[in-house]
Amino acid sequence: MVARSAMLDVPREPIRHFDRLFCHERRHRGTPKASRRLTCFHQAPFALA
Repeated sequence: MVARSAMLDVPREPIRHFDRLFCHERRHRGTPKASRRLTCFHQAPFALA
């Protein structure tokens, strides 16, 4: 496996929008805090990519 970093040229607002959606979904499902490796904000760029 080869790990590479990449740049995603996206304004901050769409990332914040996905951040709020992910956090809402985690609360809705009852996911315990600190049970995920990535925070909602850091997970959002993966969804946009």
